[in-house]
Amino acid sequence: MIHIALITLPFLSALLFLQSAARVVVVDFERALAECAEGKQAAENWNAKFEERKKEIDAKQEALEADENRLKTQERVLNETIRADLTRSIERQRTELTRLNEDAQKELETLREELLRPIAEKASAVLRRTQPNRVLRW
Repeated sequence: MIHIALITLPFLSALLFLQSAARVVVVDFERALAECAEGKQAAENWNAKFEERKKEIDAKQEALEADENRLKTQERVLNETIRADLTRSIERQRTELTRLNEDAQKELETLREELLRPIAEKASAVLRRTQPNRVLRW
């Protein structure tokens, strides 16, 4: 325990020195994005695409649920061929729905990056102009 205190003491001293010598500027990128015109437009574009994909997925989900309910409620009265066809159709629909979800996630993530890239570049340029030698890059 004593060794930890002895090792920590120099680090704390250095930290206190750096705090007194350095100034830190924090930029709330989320807020800047939400409040600027370009950010609002990007959010509208992304939300429109999201709603479009959501409607498509919801329609597929409803069709799948209808077939699953049909199989569940009519399983005993359906002949073997129709039951097998319905079961295959349900499995195919599940696979399609999974792929549709994955494709939508990838598409929306790509769209988000495309929409945010120009805004992030503008914000970075502003920061570089205000403090050219002190901007951290990540």
